[in-house]
Amino acid sequence: MRLDDGRYITTALLATAPVVRAFNGRVPSGRLRALPAYLRAPSAAASSLERVAAMQFIRMDTAFAKVFGYHITVEEGYRSLYWQKHWYAQYGAPRAAYPGTSNHGMGLAVDIRSGAGSPFIFGTPADKWLTANGAGFGFDRSWWLDQGRPNAEFWHYNFIG
Repeated sequence: MRLDDGRYITTALLATAPVVRAFNGRVPSGRLRALPAYLRAPSAAASSLERVAAMQFIRMDTAFAKVFGYHITVEEGYRSLYWQKHWYAQYGAPRAAYPGTSNHGMGLAVDIRSGAGSPFIFGTPADKWLTANGAGFGFDRSWWLDQGRPNAEFWHYNFIG
């Protein structure tokens, strides 16, 4: 769900939408598409996104790889309710969304490589490219995750279509 400015709604509003919450983290496999192995981090046994989001991510990666000569490594895409509960128990809000309200649980969010030496850290050429070009492929880092914000996450992008 999008607001007029192209950003996703807040988890507080999403939490009031019972149909979305019932579906979140329980997306049928037929609505998901696994990302190719060359896009997955070694720790990511399987990374999937909603079908259209996956196709757009692959398109974005193709354009990115032409510029940089390497791929956008994905650590996580779709997240089951089980895993959202796990991350929420470990980190709590706002670091992890309340179970049933995460964009990951709809297959509409992706976390890219974030460990030491990541080429995607704020201000790097790769980060600048994703910030400037991501929306053209339907991906955006929400403003509350931007550099300088209390919960800054350079690695998290939502599919906004």
